Amino acid sequence: MMKDWLMIGIATLLSVGVATADEVNPGDSRETVLRTLGNPSGTVMFGDVEILHYPRGQVELEHGKVVGSSILTEAEFRRREAARRAEEEEEVARRQAEEQEARERVLEEQEVAEEEPVEREDPEAMARREAELEARIAEGIRQPPHDMSSRRLRRFRRGRSESLLELREEQIREEFEAEE
Repeated sequence: MMKDWLMIGIATLLSVGVATADEVNPGDSRETVLRTLGNPSGTVMFGDVEILHYPRGQVELEHGKVVGSSILTEAEFRRREAARRAEEEEEVARRQAEEQEARERVLEEQEVAEEEPVEREDPEAMARREAELEARIAEGIRQPPHDMSSRRLRRFRRGRSESLLELREEQIREEFEAEE
């Protein structure tokens, strides 16, 4: 049963351009395989079965004799390697194009940000504006907002609630900024 599957596997591999008759054949000894293909890049043992791994495929030995091989012909191996390299190069090019697009978007956003006019006040105007805001805050803290509950109003007048003072200061700042 296992040999039937093995023969089907070998026939399939041979039909897709693997192992030529002059390289590795069923029944060849381990020594012949090593002489033909050189030292493997790795080996795996399963009882009496040994699998020799090569860059172009693998060879399966049972009791030291070849029972299966998936070694690609040199031409097929080169063709597949060229296709693999081409795919890798396409992937690298795609990633580079995506990175370039991202860089261009960032530069475009920076250019738009630089084009937007930035209003700059002279230092004296800024100082006058700050003084006016501070005066309004001082005045506003003495004058509570009209929408306060009576309990909050009492706490506000007694000055026991710093959070209410901060709230009022923030409210005055917002009103001041809205007027401008």
